[in-house]
Amino acid sequence: MTKRDSRKIDMGNKKAPEERDVPKQKKVPKQKEIPKHKKVPPKKKMPGTCVLPGGRFIVGIHRPTFKVNILRKNDFIHTLGTLPDGTPVENSTNFPRDEVEEPCADLIYEIPNPLPFRGVTYINSKWADSKAGRPESIYIHPSPRVSMKSLIDPWIKSLLSCLRENAKLSKNIAENIAENIAIDSAHVRKMHSELIKILPRPLLLALGESSTDPEDLILLASLCCQFLYDETSENNQDDSGADDDGNSCFLKNPRGIQFIMDSHGVPRPAITDHELFEVVANNTHLPDSYKQAMVLVPGIQGSSEITGEWQDNRSHVFEYLRRNSYIPWGHFAANTAHDTVRYAIRQLDDNDMAGMRHLYYQRTYIRVARELQNRGITFPSMPFLQGNSKKRLSLGEIETLRCHIVDILTKNWTDQVTDSGNPFPGLIFNASLWGWNFGFGYAHSGYRLHASHQQIHQQYAMVPAEVEICSDNILSTMPPMDGRYEISQALHGKMPSFSCGDMVGDFVKNYREATGENFFECYIKAVRSNQRVDGKKGLPSPLIVYEDDNVMLFVPKAQTSQWELQLMPIKECGNILAADTAMRNSLDNGILKALQILEKMGARMVTSIEYAGRFDHGNGDERILYSFLPRIPQSPGAFSEAQLRWINGHYPEDFASACRLSMQS
Repeated sequence: MTKRDSRKIDMGNKKAPEERDVPKQKKVPKQKEIPKHKKVPPKKKMPGTCVLPGGRFIVGIHRPTFKVNILRKNDFIHTLGTLPDGTPVENSTNFPRDEVEEPCADLIYEIPNPLPFRGVTYINSKWADSKAGRPESIYIHPSPRVSMKSLIDPWIKSLLSCLRENAKLSKNIAENIAENIAIDSAHVRKMHSELIKILPRPLLLALGESSTDPEDLILLASLCCQFLYDETSENNQDDSGADDDGNSCFLKNPRGIQFIMDSHGVPRPAITDHELFEVVANNTHLPDSYKQAMVLVPGIQGSSEITGEWQDNRSHVFEYLRRNSYIPWGHFAANTAHDTVRYAIRQLDDNDMAGMRHLYYQRTYIRVARELQNRGITFPSMPFLQGNSKKRLSLGEIETLRCHIVDILTKNWTDQVTDSGNPFPGLIFNASLWGWNFGFGYAHSGYRLHASHQQIHQQYAMVPAEVEICSDNILSTMPPMDGRYEISQALHGKMPSFSCGDMVGDFVKNYREATGENFFECYIKAVRSNQRVDGKKGLPSPLIVYEDDNVMLFVPKAQTSQWELQLMPIKECGNILAADTAMRNSLDNGILKALQILEKMGARMVTSIEYAGRFDHGNGDERILYSFLPRIPQSPGAFSEAQLRWINGHYPEDFASACRLSMQS
């Protein structure tokens, strides 16, 4: 029987003709319905980092070549000027007639940041090639010396001399008038003061920022406030910079400034120009006695309590509490004290750094310990945890306290119970925050360029694990959430509180899941085995600037600031609770070396930040990471940087070479 006969037999049933003529429809399988709010998990792919598994860097290169058609109708030819021989210079090249062709534009290197959330660095090869192998060319020139006094004093003396000579020659002027036109220092200083007072305000700000002459700065300071001098001084000073007898305020040391009562009955410094006051007070060339009177003596800047202190025969540091801070739950500032004036890194020594960092470690450990105590965890005999001990912890006490906290936090949280038998719920504040804005800058246009004040200080705080959601109405319309935003958190009105170290932790976790390797182990290998971006042989290739048994200071392959440095432990240490005494000393020393190197190279404003993991949980491959980000004069940051596209004009290997050269000097 043929297939055709078989088909006829199969269709030979008793169905109606119209039914038999309808072709049989192919059954379409029913598509599986995806539940609402449920997302299909993506396949794991390699995160966008320049650090490859196994410990190598990957770098991209753009070789631009293109054609551009002309979409312009008109030419606007103008003579722009002339050469010395009179030949006109025109703008005809700006108006091509034919299609524009670029056969070989500058090579651009594209380097993904090791930490993808920090963006991508682009290096223009033409710019970078000009500095390749020339580390001495990577340098910011120091500010020039500026003195209004030295500029105008000769002019004033010349003017007075002319007036005196004219008075002698005039028959209508009494003979003794010529003798009264004195060319002494008091008269000159008085005129100097009067001329500065009539400068337009933008010029006053510019002079306050740039002057290197103490007399200029004292005169500017006297325009902002009224100084009080010791009673032993000959006379009280007016706002001219000299008293009525011409005695100079430059020979006196102020003991304070004039105060007034504000509308709330609180005494406030009687400052007439706050911006100029701040600019002058932050100029390192202002005499120290004036800095102390204006901004350094405790209480002169407000009522912030001093809650800690470090003092030895070489250094003195206060810990200020900022109650109503821009950082939630307040923050602390470790400030070099009024009797330890530190306006430049070259004035800072290892004792100063140890003092500021000691206060950071001490405060953080004490806060964690007290929270654990409040949760029912007992500590061995540690008197400094009881009430106000009013003493600084010794290095041994800090290490003992740290070890005890670590012992508690490394136990299994699900089995951990308090002494009262209740389950331990975890830390409320479980991350540290640390930063340092070094350097002050203020433009005559009124734009602040950096930091809050020049006197060296570091700021720190603690970050909570969660933050309250501000409205319960949101929860009633909130869909189920995945990942870090757990449904249980939403139901209880909480969401995770941000810490920049969390971004590192999330990336490290993703890297391991995608590659099966630990990111920081690969990162350290890549730094150690680095090869130049431009591939040139015979030129320096190391990125490491300094290294000891615990940490390495190095240039990141993809710099976000053009002069960025990074400091990282070479062994596992995710936060300051995981840092023993030796590691803490290495971190402190590395931070100081980074700032010393950058200042020697000309950096005057540097932002330093810490990426740290959470105290009470980790992923097994964490490093506390410090990033040092100088501000570069010609690179204020614009739309490229806002899009995390960091533009660089040198190769990182040449910058590392420049840093090593600076450290040796």
